[in-house]
Amino acid sequence: MGILLSTPEKVTYVRILLPKDMKDVAIASLQEAGLIHIEPLGKIPDEDKKALYNERTLVQELDNVLKTLESFYEVPKDIELKAEISLATLPQTVRNLLNEHKKNYSTLSTLLNNQERLNEELSSIRKQLKYLTYLLPIMGDNLLRDLNYEGRIIYSITVIGKTSLFPSFTQSLPPDVKIYAESNVGDGETIAVIVGLHPSKDRVLQLIHKFKMEIVRLPPLSKPLKEYFNELKEKEENIAKELKEAKETFSSLLNIIAPDIALAKVIRDIYRDRIDALLNALAGDYLIGIEGWVPEPEMQALEETLMRVTKTYFISQMKSEKRPPTKLKNKKPVRPFELITKLYGVPSYREWDPTPVIMYSFMVFFGTMFADAVYGILTFILVKYVLEKTGLVDNPYSEGYQTLKKLLLTLSISSTVFGVLSNTFAGFSIVRTSTGWTFAPAGGNAFVPSLLAFTDPIWFLKYALVVGLLHINLSHAISLVRGIKDKDLGRTITEAGIFIGELFGIPYLLHSILHYDLFPLSSSLASVFLYGSLGGLFLIIAGTVKSSGGPGVILWLFSVTGLLGDVLSYSRLAGLGLATYMMARSFNSLSISIAQSMEGMIPIIGLAAGVIVAGFVMLIMNLITIIFGVIGAFVHSLRLCFVEFLPKWYEGDGREFNPLKAVLPKHIIIGGGSAKT
Repeated sequence: MGILLSTPEKVTYVRILLPKDMKDVAIASLQEAGLIHIEPLGKIPDEDKKALYNERTLVQELDNVLKTLESFYEVPKDIELKAEISLATLPQTVRNLLNEHKKNYSTLSTLLNNQERLNEELSSIRKQLKYLTYLLPIMGDNLLRDLNYEGRIIYSITVIGKTSLFPSFTQSLPPDVKIYAESNVGDGETIAVIVGLHPSKDRVLQLIHKFKMEIVRLPPLSKPLKEYFNELKEKEENIAKELKEAKETFSSLLNIIAPDIALAKVIRDIYRDRIDALLNALAGDYLIGIEGWVPEPEMQALEETLMRVTKTYFISQMKSEKRPPTKLKNKKPVRPFELITKLYGVPSYREWDPTPVIMYSFMVFFGTMFADAVYGILTFILVKYVLEKTGLVDNPYSEGYQTLKKLLLTLSISSTVFGVLSNTFAGFSIVRTSTGWTFAPAGGNAFVPSLLAFTDPIWFLKYALVVGLLHINLSHAISLVRGIKDKDLGRTITEAGIFIGELFGIPYLLHSILHYDLFPLSSSLASVFLYGSLGGLFLIIAGTVKSSGGPGVILWLFSVTGLLGDVLSYSRLAGLGLATYMMARSFNSLSISIAQSMEGMIPIIGLAAGVIVAGFVMLIMNLITIIFGVIGAFVHSLRLCFVEFLPKWYEGDGREFNPLKAVLPKHIIIGGGSAKT
């Protein structure tokens, strides 16, 4: 559909808040930029007040995250700020930075927790290695579980405590308790393995607590101390390596995000100042709002426009119950034909824009009805260089006239192309006669080479009806697609019925009534086409009843008869096209006859006078032909688009996007009326 139809520009509803003293300069800038379609606004809504406070909360949240991230840097870091800051996109930038730094905080926290876990694990391993280093020479052949053993008769406990308290501790032990192994581990501490009979265990535990000793917890494994010691050393190396890598990753990430943190601090301060200024204005009833519709691609331009005049503003995008205006979005060659679309009606916001298909239709219709290469070129010259100087145009610099001018220039080119294709040049054609090639009116036995035989009335009429059939079916095809898109079952069934009825009905009617076969049609096949036609007719009736209810029982007749009437309406293409050709041919033949008659009446002077008179008559008559030809082709092209084509699927009940814009025309027309005395 993109080639035939376009979709209007997407617009979003915004509300701009700014201090009252910035109102005039802000509106002037918006007027100069022409970006916003203004809507009426009363007092500042509570939702906007809430939005401002939410923005302040957002800034505070970013501030908290940044402070937490900065706490990871043990030494102050000087960052050179190289990134450019776009003040026009601050709100979105603040949100992006907040999300980004939340992720950074999460990653850094995970890395830090991992470091703490590895540190604790490494500390525990090194502590065990320290104890085992001193126990190995004494108990190297013992199993690890023997260091803390719980049997039915005896037990063992490995303890560590202050060396200065150890003699008193030893003397206080019950008689059945012995020190199996004892060693000074440095730092004023002694480690020992205590062995005793089970009844004395509670007393030993009390003494351990009394002398502030610590029980050495080692896994109760059935493996020699030496083997476990070697495993522990290897594990220490691996964890130390992992811890080193974790610290390097942590440090590397801190270095990577440092510029982003510095940027976020600057943006936080700038945006906080802006929001605080707006909140202060709000508190003093010193805040005003401007709201309206802005095309989505122009949102950044709106921000930049406001930034040029004030840094204290806030834009909120919101849903609105108001009907959005329609900003047409067409390629540059198509835009002049928006004038035709607007004559019928501006498309609603969610409706297809028919301007592209109107352009194609208009160029074919106008070119067909005004198919003359000479007239097309003359029209181009008259519109481009002469029309403005005739005084017929009040203000040739107005936007409306400039658009119409581009439209007429495009149509004159179409007329020229169709004139070349049909071999018509101001009523003359390049023809081949018995004496050879010549430039003369078509007719008689002369051969007129052309791709479009517009000089042949029968061929021209067939061409016009085929164009009409295609154009009408195109409108029904668009209507069918719209019915499917809008889930309009009645429209969908009706349009499907029309296509099925045409597919089967046209060959059947030609075969039965006109005895003309588009392809070989036997009696049995003709019956199939009859039932297919009736099936299409049934769908038309069912769809019309579905859409219109009870009146649809009668209204379906207009769908069927209207199709034939609509197609026949396109015969005007041939009528006006032949009229243009015949008028040009007749007037030029009349002018030549005048020159020949005057030459016969006065042999020498008559030729010169005849040429002058004939030239004058030819000029006036062809000028009249051009004027009426252009008007007729234009009006009837409008009629075919507005009456036969658009009503089947297009409503055009929208309102045009009309931005606040300062237009400074180069020329102003004043006066023109009669003065009163």
